Amino acid sequence: MNSRKNFLEYYQRNLVFKDEALREASQATGVSVISNEIGEFISFYLNNKDIYEVVEIGSGYGYSTKFLHILLPEARIHSVERYFPRYERAREYLVSERVEFFNMSGEDYLAKRKEKIDLLFLDGSKPHYVHFLEAALPLMDRGAILLADNIFGRGLSYEEEVDKRHRTMQRRIREFLDLAFEEFHASLLPIDDGLFIGEKL
Repeated sequence: MNSRKNFLEYYQRNLVFKDEALREASQATGVSVISNEIGEFISFYLNNKDIYEVVEIGSGYGYSTKFLHILLPEARIHSVERYFPRYERAREYLVSERVEFFNMSGEDYLAKRKEKIDLLFLDGSKPHYVHFLEAALPLMDRGAILLADNIFGRGLSYEEEVDKRHRTMQRRIREFLDLAFEEFHASLLPIDDGLFIGEKL
């Protein structure tokens, strides 16, 4: 029995949202899900912030979408997923007048969007994070929040030597971080596989 795991689970029992069945189904098919630790921090950080327009890039099966839907009861959420089976499952999982799912790339969605963004949550393809951010910046005013999950890329973002097939991903993650730290008052949190958190300057 893992006493540390049990200890954490006991004190995380009042998290805003947990669905272990969906978590297991997601992980079994290689779909990432925010960890309970990440969820706990985000809940704490976003508490009492005025957030009305949320864009999530990377719906997965809808786990983090539902988490944000419960956490931010006054927010309208647009969740974008390019892979149709995931999009379809997320749309079936969460039905709400405050949530709309889009089956397209994050770049295409952001190119068409006109409304401002209060919170941008990136949880999709890591090599595309920099392109998502470039497209979103004109829509984010001072104080807008950027969250990017799994930013360590299982070590790719900080390893000095990576194999050839991962070099492009490493370079693009670092390009994203360079741009994000220029545009946001930000920090990298070593929770789970890393969380970038920042507020627009």
